[in-house]
Amino acid sequence: MVGKSAVQSGIPHVCTRYKWQHGDYASMNNYLENVDWNSLICFNPYAQSSWSALMREIQFAVEMFVLSYSISSQDGNHIAHSKRQRPLVVRKCASRKRMLWQKLQVNPHDSLSRSKYRECIFEWRKLIRQDEMRAEQQIVDSCDLGAFYRHVNKRIANRSGIGAIVADDGKLLLDDADKANAFNHYFSSIGVVDNNVAPHCESLSIPECLDNIEISDDDVMSAIDKLNNKLSSGPDGLLPFLFKQLKFTLSKPLAFVFNQLLAVGVVPDDWKKATIIPVHKKGATGIMSNYRPISLTSVLSKIMERIIVNKIYKFLTAHSVLHRAQHGFVRGHSACSNLLESLNDWTVYVQSRNQTTIIYVDFSKAFDVVSHEKLIIRLQSYKIGGTVLLWLQHFFCGRTHQLATRCQTCCFY
Repeated sequence: MVGKSAVQSGIPHVCTRYKWQHGDYASMNNYLENVDWNSLICFNPYAQSSWSALMREIQFAVEMFVLSYSISSQDGNHIAHSKRQRPLVVRKCASRKRMLWQKLQVNPHDSLSRSKYRECIFEWRKLIRQDEMRAEQQIVDSCDLGAFYRHVNKRIANRSGIGAIVADDGKLLLDDADKANAFNHYFSSIGVVDNNVAPHCESLSIPECLDNIEISDDDVMSAIDKLNNKLSSGPDGLLPFLFKQLKFTLSKPLAFVFNQLLAVGVVPDDWKKATIIPVHKKGATGIMSNYRPISLTSVLSKIMERIIVNKIYKFLTAHSVLHRAQHGFVRGHSACSNLLESLNDWTVYVQSRNQTTIIYVDFSKAFDVVSHEKLIIRLQSYKIGGTVLLWLQHFFCGRTHQLATRCQTCCFY
């Protein structure tokens, strides 16, 4: 993989952020309900064009009914963090304070102006404290853990996110673009290049094949309900909170477009993009191997992924493909159930005075080194094919990711 930096020194960079909690979702639902989706799909017969038309309507509704603000930077390394707008009474008091200060500068020996300025200062500080307490109380009442940590991070002295990083050659990296490129090289090196040797997988004797999946409105609604409301947005900037507010309006057009995409095996380009957030997991913060990558992908992609996973899971369980000893990613099972079952077996063996040998196997970065080509061959042996397998093949190929450095990004291919 080759990294390409999108951060250019000296060029102002502007990010648009939305105040999702203050959106007018009633008006947004009303607007989207009045969209003639049938005509929209008819004028965009191809799957990719239908998807683009749907996204344009959603983005237009967001711009109309959700307040936004901008975060800008004046150079390649520094981001000017936006500040929450104070209430009108606080802004008026601040304006009056500035006027009194200017008058006091003209006549510094005027005791009356000095007294008024001092009283205004006390009033302004009181209003600021009240506004801060009100804002903090709103964060507490929202029970949003992410908002709480964002508020705390703004209070601490170190706001740089990731500090200095030691490169492979021992050089200390301070620039955001250099750090992003270094992380890109490290995360790319984790993967294993496929050896192009196709494994022999015998097909299971299953009476039917999973060649096609029909997605209903209920499937979309169920997938949206299971979204974590506190997750971050992907490269498209749309949060799960938005789709939870619009699920009754968007379930039908989303189901139609999802079926259209699946029927021809098309994956939108936005779904193949991911924003990587390096999260420190252990040890020194200046060593890249002590970070793990968190991928932020499109929420709509997650919705369709969840639907397809549920359909495949039902197919595999209906034909007893999954082994009974598997506890991971199986409903009703977990690491806890695996430990309880293992402990029970060990106890029985020990009480029976049998020799017991326990071997622990930990596959390092197992998901990062899975070969997509071999995975497709394994799915074929499970009688998964047709448009389902075609869509999965297109979903895994041609993917890109970008590593976020605050508001800026470094694009990777």
